[in-house]
Amino acid sequence: MTFWETVLATVIAWVIISLITWIWVYRREIFLFFKRYKLKYLPVTFNFAFSIEFQEWLNTWKYFNELIKNFKKIISDESLSDVIKINNFSDIYLFNNKEEAEIFKKKKDLDLIIWWDFSNDVLKEKWKWKLSKLDLKYTYWILNDDKWNIWRLVQNDLSTKFAEKNYWTIYDENSYNDIKIVWNNLWDMALYILSVSLKFQWNLLKSTEILEKHLNNLLKRNDNFIRHIKFHLFNNYELFIKDILFNTNKYNKEKRYFLWKEYCNKILNLFPDNFFALTNLAYFEYNTWNKYKAKQLIEIIKDKYSKSPCYMVNIWFFYLLDNKYKEAYKWYNQIYNIKRELIDFEPIDVISFLSLEYEKIKNPWLLFASWLLSHLYWDKSIAKKDLSNFIKITDKEKAKLMYSKAEKILQYL
Repeated sequence: MTFWETVLATVIAWVIISLITWIWVYRREIFLFFKRYKLKYLPVTFNFAFSIEFQEWLNTWKYFNELIKNFKKIISDESLSDVIKINNFSDIYLFNNKEEAEIFKKKKDLDLIIWWDFSNDVLKEKWKWKLSKLDLKYTYWILNDDKWNIWRLVQNDLSTKFAEKNYWTIYDENSYNDIKIVWNNLWDMALYILSVSLKFQWNLLKSTEILEKHLNNLLKRNDNFIRHIKFHLFNNYELFIKDILFNTNKYNKEKRYFLWKEYCNKILNLFPDNFFALTNLAYFEYNTWNKYKAKQLIEIIKDKYSKSPCYMVNIWFFYLLDNKYKEAYKWYNQIYNIKRELIDFEPIDVISFLSLEYEKIKNPWLLFASWLLSHLYWDKSIAKKDLSNFIKITDKEKAKLMYSKAEKILQYL
């Protein structure tokens, strides 16, 4: 090797060693540079982010890392990794105000950002105990209307939940227990906000999955926050059932019936006497040719809600189908005198059901039932048509009282 080749090899070796040394010394800064670049310019793969300001290597840094570690662990343990994709970019990106957080949320299409700061370690209280206080702000996706009514409704709802989950202080001398309390509060509020946000994006499947897993976690802890999760779960199940009933083309018949019954039973698992679930389950059983089971459910409703107009219409309907006209006549008189503001069912839905049932089984008394509800709550021209057809095709000897009543009423329509 010549002299100049030796010099060149030495220089190249020195450059490579220097470059490797520089990369090693500044590896953290290089990593953060690329992490910052990726966050700023590339699409994100997460929907939930943390951006909390704290001082590294102090206790707050340790506490925050512990909170994030627990968060990721429970997401994995509860099999929520496909629904909640979390990212902590506190080390590269902080927000100074609400507007900055809102802009970032919209740009990256995130569901929730938890941001602001963790106090330093110099705060003291009581008997000179050192403490760290977590001060959080939440920026989340919410559907809105022109008058901001939905936003105000959600804000009022969240403010009551924050009033319950209001402990965010970690004392050094009691850090083990305090971290557990703060962690539970953080987990509960984050999942609650996420589920509400997803609901208002009409992503009911993800919202429901989060609420169901959250409920199980709260049951393990015996936390009174359960009652709020139950309410939102019920609301989600209710929305699913209404979607199944009204969007008949969305599912095939088998899946539609399976989901319908499943969501009714899920509501009853939360609230065993729930009126909405019991009536819908009775409707389901009747539609799947299980008339006996439907009657059993009506009897359960009777024990709990005997004065309900919906119950009155249901029991009247079965008396008509069973040709028990004397009993049916008694319920007819009660239904006729129900005040409109007391009805707890959608008249048009019941009328549509009666019309469809008449086309299937050709029972003329369904026309009579349809007439009454149309006359009281909907279209009087349809009421007149149904009553006229009823009189034409019904054997008046079977139910003289109601038939006679129908003839007299028709004269005034």
